Amino acid sequence: MRNNALTTLAALLAVSSPAFPLTEEQRQAHVSWMLTTLPEVPTWAAWQKKTGALPPDFDSLPSANFLPDPFKFHDGRLVTMPADWSARRAEIKQLYQKHIVGSLPPKPKLDRIVPVEETKGNGYVTRVVRLEYGPESKITTQVTLTLPAGGGPFPILIGGGSWSASLIRRGYAACAFSGSVDQVSNLPQLFPGFDFATMGQRAWTVQLVVDYLLTLRAIDPARIAITGYSREGKMAAIAAAFDERIAAVVAGSTGGGGVLPWRLSGERGMGEGVESTTRMFPLWFAPQLRFFAGREDRLPVDANLLVALVAPRALLMNYGLNDEVSNVWANEQTYRSALKVYAALGQPGRFGVMGLPGFHGANDVELSLDWLDIQLGRSPRPWRNDLLFPWDFAEWRQNQSRTGILPVISSSPPGQDARATPAPISLAELEQSSGLSTIAARR
Repeated sequence: MRNNALTTLAALLAVSSPAFPLTEEQRQAHVSWMLTTLPEVPTWAAWQKKTGALPPDFDSLPSANFLPDPFKFHDGRLVTMPADWSARRAEIKQLYQKHIVGSLPPKPKLDRIVPVEETKGNGYVTRVVRLEYGPESKITTQVTLTLPAGGGPFPILIGGGSWSASLIRRGYAACAFSGSVDQVSNLPQLFPGFDFATMGQRAWTVQLVVDYLLTLRAIDPARIAITGYSREGKMAAIAAAFDERIAAVVAGSTGGGGVLPWRLSGERGMGEGVESTTRMFPLWFAPQLRFFAGREDRLPVDANLLVALVAPRALLMNYGLNDEVSNVWANEQTYRSALKVYAALGQPGRFGVMGLPGFHGANDVELSLDWLDIQLGRSPRPWRNDLLFPWDFAEWRQNQSRTGILPVISSSPPGQDARATPAPISLAELEQSSGLSTIAARR
């Protein structure tokens, strides 16, 4: 009994006492472990050797095995909604840049909009322009804009180039822009003080595309939306999170780094994870993200907080129910968590789910546009979010406790120290408190 008491005391002290910070030697040892144990990533190893970067002090970061709480600041303070949301939102953006996408430079002004070509079709016109901006106008982005016949102003979907036929028929403009998250750009050289990787670079470029769209009378400035699928779906979600001028986003089967949480997916969760993504696609995210391979619980931000950055603007999560890079249960946990932010901001109806039969690539353009019509005030139709896992563990546990089926470990009245009522410490005591021993005896 005395040994049990000492063990319990030691556990309480471990929880209540602040951990000693990791020493530089311990952090270097973690790097050595990564280099010798995890699969090889030559570009990451070269980056680490060049910069001397070390992992964060994991013990100083709060652990969240499920999802980080949108209503708690990083230091543990509670967020009062809606008064504190602006500050919490700014903190999430800063943490996302620090650990995942890399730091983003301030948006420069557009220096020139250079017409390239214009072609007319049956009921539409397509214009191609070149945007020039940045240091000495050395950054160029080609934008292709397809407009329906008529004067507008039209709602527009960035990333909707392949949806042009449906968009034009339904009264939308379509917009595509050059570049890819798989291409090395000159942005790191032009902004040497910022470490944004290609996912952040492309999302940052969207801001300049929006600047251009806002110069056009044919475009409704209040109805700018963005979409993308798979890797472009990740980018679309990030772009919408960091540019509040985007009114809606359709994030298609994003996998990890988009609306799928890193810590609820990964190699053990049947989907993309920190290790596999930073190894197979090392250009996409800031290299320091790889430090969290195997320590995902210490990552201060995750997909639910990325979606929360979009709130209260509209967001639709789209994925195949048998998606190879996703995990439907984890996607739905993002929905449950971020929905609380939407509700706290008074707009729960702006967050949608569209699970489709099929694998990675499952999509429904017309249904996506139905949802956009609703969100942009073009249709009064209702939208129903059908979840594959329509249960909530916390709610179940509360209901079971209320009915007396689940044992309540501590029944201390409000104001009384719960530690005064010790919890069962043996299986026999736990079974006795829950009635399981009686059940077992009847078998």
